[in-house]
Amino acid sequence: MNLHNNDQWSLTKFGIGQPVLRSEDPVLVRGEGRFTDDVSLPRQAYAVIVRSRHAHGILRGIATDAARGMKGVLGVYTAADLAGYGTLKCIVPFKNRDGSEMKKPPRHALAADKVRYVGDPVAIVVAETLLQAKDAAEAVELDIEPLNAVTNPEEAVQPRPCSMTRPPTTSRSTITTATARR
Repeated sequence: MNLHNNDQWSLTKFGIGQPVLRSEDPVLVRGEGRFTDDVSLPRQAYAVIVRSRHAHGILRGIATDAARGMKGVLGVYTAADLAGYGTLKCIVPFKNRDGSEMKKPPRHALAADKVRYVGDPVAIVVAETLLQAKDAAEAVELDIEPLNAVTNPEEAVQPRPCSMTRPPTTSRSTITTATARR
């Protein structure tokens, strides 16, 4: 290692495995920490995310009418509602080891056609109180056709096409139509 190169020297001094002093600990130990749940503002709204209970499945429809009609609900949003905003952006310009551009597959804020893991966000409910948001989130009905999921590490490393990156099999308009029929 060339210790005259400042970049290499800083890696050995400040790199992986080095202890990091935590300046926030005394405040937390004294119970003086401030968290977002401690903040209460006038006209504050609360959001609860509706998540998939399936590890893998086709999202056939989302029924939101019951939730939208509940007291205190300000809005219920699905991927169809957010389509105009585009996908989540990767703002860090990562490169591959060979210097080529990193692949940046589209990442949607909410699942539109397929759920890919337990907890995949499918809808978001915004309400005047946290309890109203939770109640309305429970009123959102998901129609998910479960697909096989790989849960065994030995099976996961077997060479085969990855169904997680295939193009969607259902369009947003199909989901909107299915939701409208409810």
